[in-house]
Amino acid sequence: MSVELESLAVYFDSDSSSWIVDKPWEDLLPSEWSQVFEFQEQDGSRSASKKHAYILQPVSGKAKYTKIQLTEAKKTGQALQNTAVDLDDVTLSLSKDGYRDMLKLADNFSTFNQRLRYAHLRPSSPLKSDPRAWWKYAYKVVTQEMKKASGRLSWEQLLRNARLRKTYVSLYASLLKSDMSRLVVDDHEEIKRLDRELDMEVILQWR
Repeated sequence: MSVELESLAVYFDSDSSSWIVDKPWEDLLPSEWSQVFEFQEQDGSRSASKKHAYILQPVSGKAKYTKIQLTEAKKTGQALQNTAVDLDDVTLSLSKDGYRDMLKLADNFSTFNQRLRYAHLRPSSPLKSDPRAWWKYAYKVVTQEMKKASGRLSWEQLLRNARLRKTYVSLYASLLKSDMSRLVVDDHEEIKRLDRELDMEVILQWR
């Protein structure tokens, strides 16, 4: 079996506008996909390599896969399966703008994960209507971050966490046993109250 690869490429265009298509993506014809992904000059000729900021420059090649019988492989000592790949020159590169945008993207993911970690502590009311709740939220987040950074807990905190764990696990287990069709418990007021006091990692471990 053999396959042929034609102009495989990966590009990362900075400051580009979103694609606009006139119909659902799944209804596009192969020729229409090419029109979306490739730029065209005014005369209709394609010159995508001049326009895109490629990470992997367009590369073509051929691959051949062969498989022989087990008995033949034992007799000849050849591999049972063999794959041969012949590619053109492979060029990898990253533009300055692309590097900048990737760092920005990674920073956005980091910020999102940080917010998600403490999402269960965020007040449901707007900031202007309940600033006190938001100050409490900020205090809890900073306190937990400092606690993680120090890596030390007092005996009082250890005892408190042990009591919380005993209360949480027993209550959560009893609620699950009371209704075997439930996969999670997210509508119990006491569980909600305890969740607001705990880190997301701790909640997942105890559940």
